[in-house]
Amino acid sequence: MIKIARESGLDKANLYKALKSSAKPRFETILGVLNTLGVTITFSTTEKGDGKKTRHKTLPGRAKTASKQKMA
Repeated sequence: MIKIARESGLDKANLYKALKSSAKPRFETILGVLNTLGVTITFSTTEKGDGKKTRHKTLPGRAKTASKQKMA
């Protein structure tokens, strides 16, 4: 937890607070923790009715390059 806190820019106490079940952490906090863990979030849209993916948007982070390689 200390390593995750340090690498995501939080101190240990704030990381624990953010991960409590009753917490409502900011999106930036969650994104920082996920990036530290090497997780990427990808949003995609579909055309109405046909289910085909038309656009992808990957949030910026350290794992962005890996995400682009998977999509290529």
